[in-house]
Amino acid sequence: MYDRSDESCVMCGGDGRIGNAFGATKTCPSCHGSGRKMEDYGPRDVTKTKSAQGRGPMAAQSAKEAEQAKKHTAPWTKEGVILAGEIKECSMISAETKTRLLNEIVAYEASHGDCTKTFSKKVRKQLRGTVSST
Repeated sequence: MYDRSDESCVMCGGDGRIGNAFGATKTCPSCHGSGRKMEDYGPRDVTKTKSAQGRGPMAAQSAKEAEQAKKHTAPWTKEGVILAGEIKECSMISAETKTRLLNEIVAYEASHGDCTKTFSKKVRKQLRGTVSST
């Protein structure tokens, strides 16, 4: 590559300042006021500026959540255990449906930490829907 320090900036023409129609002037964003053309080093990847250590808690937290999702095969929160009991007591649904609903509870607890009232209502509605249609 050749040295571009003797060439003037394309944007400001070598002045180091740019102006608008209202008379306001500002330092040139291309040469940062030097008036000379800047060396082109190609595109800069700004997405990979931090090391794996710099990412810290977020990466570790997702790994912990993945471990917990693998560990738990049954609901562990209070509301999850109550829902699981209701599912197991229901004699109107098939074994596959019971397994699917239990897995859904475990997955929800793994991602959210606890069963919300909205989620509980959704599961109970599925139980009532299968009971009333049979």
